[in-house]
Amino acid sequence: MNKVFLSYSRKDKDFVKDLYNRLTKDGIKCFYDEKSIEGGKNWVEELEKGIEESEIIVFVLSPDFCESPWPQVERTTFMSKYPERKILPLLRKSCKIPTFLNAINFIDVTTNNSFNNNYSEIRKILSGNGGNGNETNPYSKRGRLEPDSNMFFGRKSEINTIKQLLDQLQCISLIGERKIGRSSLAYKVYHELKFSGNIIAIYLDCDSIIEDCSTSSDFYKMVNREFKGSKNSKQIHCHGDYFECYTEFRTFIKKLSDEGYRFVILIDEFEKLPEKEFANKSFFSNLRHIATSYNLVFVTVSKQYIKELTYYSIQSSDFWNIFTPFYLGMLDKKDINELRSYGFNNAKLELTNGDLKMINYYAGKFPFFNQLVCWYLFEAKVNKTAIDKNKMEEDLKNHYDVIWNMRTKEEKEVLTKITQHVPNNIIIDKSLLNNMINKGILSKEPYRLFSNYFNNLIKKEYVPDRIGVGPNQHTEFMKY
Repeated sequence: MNKVFLSYSRKDKDFVKDLYNRLTKDGIKCFYDEKSIEGGKNWVEELEKGIEESEIIVFVLSPDFCESPWPQVERTTFMSKYPERKILPLLRKSCKIPTFLNAINFIDVTTNNSFNNNYSEIRKILSGNGGNGNETNPYSKRGRLEPDSNMFFGRKSEINTIKQLLDQLQCISLIGERKIGRSSLAYKVYHELKFSGNIIAIYLDCDSIIEDCSTSSDFYKMVNREFKGSKNSKQIHCHGDYFECYTEFRTFIKKLSDEGYRFVILIDEFEKLPEKEFANKSFFSNLRHIATSYNLVFVTVSKQYIKELTYYSIQSSDFWNIFTPFYLGMLDKKDINELRSYGFNNAKLELTNGDLKMINYYAGKFPFFNQLVCWYLFEAKVNKTAIDKNKMEEDLKNHYDVIWNMRTKEEKEVLTKITQHVPNNIIIDKSLLNNMINKGILSKEPYRLFSNYFNNLIKKEYVPDRIGVGPNQHTEFMKY
């Protein structure tokens, strides 16, 4: 039987995914639709089953939650059929608390700090005990960080450079590896910009919102809603304006550009936008025209430089050629040391030289991998047990697999040569090397991978696994 049913709005799914991961790691079984409903199953029937089998329902409160029909259905089903069961409201975003919850105390999770501070109470309520330790593990976050997160380290020079480019009305293609922190950086820049005097900034996450867009009109309506919700909506008197097509959008931007306002549209997971049928050559040509004619700039966030995306709609419209590439690499030594030590110092736990060597072996200066290794190490120290290296390596490898699979055949060949200690002068393609150096996969000469663990995975597992031969046999990747 599931202990907990998570009821939430899709717009809060990043937070709920993080909550689910933390509760699951603490041994609390949850029904979370994205993880608990298998493909091909009847969605409605599975939701009803999940509610039936849960002892507690968690409502993640926000304005979107209160307006969304599905949480209302879940609430009604749970309360009418199982009135004796517990309810735990978590306030994610300020909103009018629903009347049916007036008699129940909610827990504040409106910021990353409040969530971390109150997580032990959440865990205690949902588990019926203290969980697996008295210390809240600060390394639990695996998704996008909130702008005020204590776990956001460094990136000051990157933020300043991005702001300088935006001041020059230069569109930016923010590029980086999966889990390198692209979304966290873009979201932080957005939150700093949205409080700037004459700047109107909006943030679009294509991973969660683009599914609601079937036409270009849907896209422009969505942009309109975001502008109406911006800090400057009242000051610029745009709350009465409405646009749902390109022509009306252009008129809106022109009018306010003439009044001295500047617009920044950040588009995360940009690759998913040109996959939509409406995002054709004309669509991107129109966006390009607005960006080159008025005070509007785009910041796209993707795994590849926008010029390298092979979508015909982008290439043929020349949308790509208004962007400056901005590569996001590893953290520097000072910032990675602060990331590693922060949680342990706050919990008064000792981080030994041996611990640091282990973290460096598995993670290098890659922020996400450092957080992952630190999570396992923190749990071990709190519970006074040995670190579960088998489980940690399995977890790590799942993410390293993705990094390897994202490489082109040519990149795999170069990386394999490096792990086999082939002389540098045999590696000819400097553009491939520079690309991976910019992303932090490799260091400059002498070329090395960012972590020894990744180096050993390539040498011992990836090459043989990918071509189905034994590790001692030479292959097309291993012919120099």
